[in-house]
Amino acid sequence: MAAIAVMGRYPIQEVISVNVIAVIGGVYICSCYGPPGWSPEQFDRMLDVLTDELAGRKPQGKCNFNRNFAITNISEWAIMPKNEAALAFTLWRIGPIAVSLNASPKSFQLYKSGIYDDAVSCDNTKINHAMLLVGYAPTYWILKNWWGSWGEGGYMKLARGKNMCGISNFAAYVTI
Repeated sequence: MAAIAVMGRYPIQEVISVNVIAVIGGVYICSCYGPPGWSPEQFDRMLDVLTDELAGRKPQGKCNFNRNFAITNISEWAIMPKNEAALAFTLWRIGPIAVSLNASPKSFQLYKSGIYDDAVSCDNTKINHAMLLVGYAPTYWILKNWWGSWGEGGYMKLARGKNMCGISNFAAYVTI
């Protein structure tokens, strides 16, 4: 989730480093540490989930962090309260937010256009996919996905005000 938030705030095209432990969605990740307060196991789990989802492979090698190769630092991070008003305020104030939601319904996976509003199929208690929340309108959220040509040029409009697909259940942001 942290990598998704960083990618949304600071797209990394190429990093030349011998300290890479994972390549996730074309982004090179090298850090021995997660956000403050995270245990090494939590950070490893984050990498496992992101790697499986975005790159289809596990982290490789041993982390030998070298500050000289760092291209950015996370100065602040937060896990959001579980409500859509907080999402809207933070998106306005901070910028893109990483969100986890339920992407398992066929109607979600086959989304092409319009406002996605399938509360019957999209159980808001199941979380299995990360996306980047990039904008909103009065009736919908605008989300960026990494499924290639999926949706509206890689984006989705998701109904607001219903915790559709669990959008407000687990969201986080970073400041770099």
